[in-house]
This record gives sequence, structure tokens and C-alpha cells, in this order.
Amino acid sequence: MPYVYASAWFEPGGGRNDDTSNPHCHEPWWQSDNNKSIYRRHKGNSNSKKYHCVHVKYDHNGRLSRPSAYNNHHNKNDYIRWDNNGGGHHPCKGVGESKLYYNNKNGFDGDMGFRCTVPDNKVHSWIKANSSHANSINARDGNNNTKSMRDQLLFGGAMKAGNIGTGFCMNKDHLAVNIGPEGTCFDILRSKQGEALSNQKAREYCKTTEGRKAKRCKCINVSGSGFLKRCRANKWWAGCDEINARVDELETLMKKTKNNILSEDDFGSADCIQPGICEGDVYNPLADSLACAKTMNVCNQVMNMENVKAFDGLQAVQSCNMDFAGEHAKREKAKNDARIAEENRLIQERKDKNAAIAKAEAERLRKIEREEDQRLANEKEIREYEQNQEKKKMMITGGTTAGVVLSSSSCMLVLILMG
Repeated sequence: MPYVYASAWFEPGGGRNDDTSNPHCHEPWWQSDNNKSIYRRHKGNSNSKKYHCVHVKYDHNGRLSRPSAYNNHHNKNDYIRWDNNGGGHHPCKGVGESKLYYNNKNGFDGDMGFRCTVPDNKVHSWIKANSSHANSINARDGNNNTKSMRDQLLFGGAMKAGNIGTGFCMNKDHLAVNIGPEGTCFDILRSKQGEALSNQKAREYCKTTEGRKAKRCKCINVSGSGFLKRCRANKWWAGCDEINARVDELETLMKKTKNNILSEDDFGSADCIQPGICEGDVYNPLADSLACAKTMNVCNQVMNMENVKAFDGLQAVQSCNMDFAGEHAKREKAKNDARIAEENRLIQERKDKNAAIAKAEAERLRKIEREEDQRLANEKEIREYEQNQEKKKMMITGGTTAGVVLSSSSCMLVLILMG
């Protein structure tokens, strides 16, 4: 349970719970810090002196606790104020058990000081109520600055009179708790204690079981080396649901197996998988999220896939800065151009084949024609030869009965033919 320290003053009207001749106000000690009652003044001579006693002790429930001598008489009024102008009431009233600082008032500005023990189950309500009680009572810290009850409860620390304990908002488990108009503990730490401390507490909080589930912790959950492996092992962590969904979606399209899954080396950082995951109202990791490499390994893997259009719009590859639809169109055009070129090649091949066949056929026909011409020529030559032979025969063995005078030239022709 934490403590709060408060300066206090006697009620300015002179009020008291008892006029008694007992200088100890019916306590074993005289004006001791252990007393439940002390006197604020005394009057009269030594033989008839009266002491104006005021009850100063409150129990663990924040209720007035009087010396046993007052159990059956005298009033139960509160004559202690937290304000030097008479405002308020006893600082520990309604809070918790009080400890008096009357003889040693170091760190207190009033007639006395008190340390109030605040039960753990009341701390948050006292802070969130943001009441005049919590904001008005104060004491001095080790730097001699006044610090209200609410600030003591929020931030803890050390006062001149003693230690407060761990402040409510300095406890990492309370970082996301709403404490009133300032927002959460994180918000008030950032505004009053600085970015460095608030971020440190945020990182501590995000390592707790509750922190792992908090949306504001998602950037811390998915930051640093091994984030992809951690997210696969801790699917319930904030931010990991987004990362796992994007990676699973990508691995399905890439037909990855359990032995060939993607790793963080393929991406660079979580922001490359889920752009903007570390933007907005989130707690920041110790180091800034690494920027995506200009060419992530996964981008090259995707570009080696046949149907790149299927990856268009996937957040996990958004950081590749690739026009998947354009790349798909380019590939389709290339395939279409290749198809047309192949068709043209086949057409030309058929043309060339047909031309070769036609040429061969023409050559065959010409050969046949030549052979036929040769045959006819040969037959003609044979016929002519036979005719000539017949003529020669006729000329030798037969002919006209008239004498024929052959010229020398005719005789030569006959000789040639016979020869």
C-alpha cells in the first residue's frame, strides 16, 4: 500500500475536542507523534491549566480514532484542515491510517504533517476522482517542491518525510488504465514525465500478459529480430493476427510448404508485411521499425511466380512497389507475341514445306517430261533409222526396171548409208 504525505493546520477558529487538565490529552506521551490527541494550546495558571486537545488519529478505514478516555464523552468533530485558510478537513479522513509528524515537520508547511496509508483498492478511485481533496493536500518532496496527494499516488517517489512507494502509473501493469481527464497512465506519464519514461514503461507493459493483448502494443509485439517466428508461436498477441494473415495469404498463393515457409529475411520488417502497423495510437519500440528494403527477397520470389496478377492488392507485398497488374499485362502481351510469332513460324514453315514439295513436284514433272521427250526422240530416231534401212534395202535389192544413172554424189550417199 502506498503512502501520501500532507501538510495540515489546526482549524483556525480554535475548535477542540476537549478542555482538560491532562497535558498528555489522556495519552501516555506528551505531544508525541504517536499520540491520538495533542493540544493546540493551553490556558490558565499552573494550578488550573487547561489544555485544548484535538484528535489527530485516523484508522485504516479513514475514520477518527480517539484515545480510550474519550470513548463515552466529548465531541467527535474534525478540527484539522489540509488548507491554511481553514479549507478541507483532516488529510487522511476517508483515506486510510494516519501517522502524525508534529515534532519533526521537515517537508511539511503546516502546524503538523501526516502520512496517510492508502489501501491498494482505493488508489485508482482516488486518482480517477480527481477531487479537491486529492489535488489540494500536499507536502514537499526531496527537491523541496510541493507535490499533491494525487501526484504522489500517480508517480510515487520520495518525499522529505519518507518514501511514497511505487506510483500507480509507474507500475507497468497499470499503463493502459484510465486515470481521468488526462487519459491513461501512459498519457499522463508522457505529458508530465516525458517521452523517454513513458516509452520505457510502455515497453515494460507490453511484455506483460495483458500488454501482449493490448492494441497499442502491436508495434512492439511485431518489432525486432524474430518477429515472424514469435507471431507464429503467439497468435493471440496484438498485431500478430494481422501479420500471420498477410503471410498465410501470400504463402498460399506462392504454394509454400511447411518446409519452405517465408521468413522475416524475405521481408525486412513487419511494416513491409502490414504497412502502417506501427502508425497511429501505438506504443513505440526501443528502435524505430526498419524501413523496407528497396528489393525484398519476397518480391523477387513473387516476380518468379507465373500468375503475378494474383498478388495485386496483397498488403504483404505492397512494399515491393510493383505494378502487378501491369506486369501481368506485360507478360500476357509477351506470351501473346510469342504465340503469334510461333503461329507465323509454323505458317512460314508450312509455306516453305509446300514450296519445297511444289518445287520437287515440278522438278519431277520436268524430269518425266524430259524423259518422255528423250523417249520420243529415241523412238523417232529409231523409226527414221529403220525407214532409212528399209529405203537402202529397197535400193539394193529392188527398185525400178529402168536404168538409173547415179551421180557421184548419190553413190556417196549410198556408201554412207551402207557404211
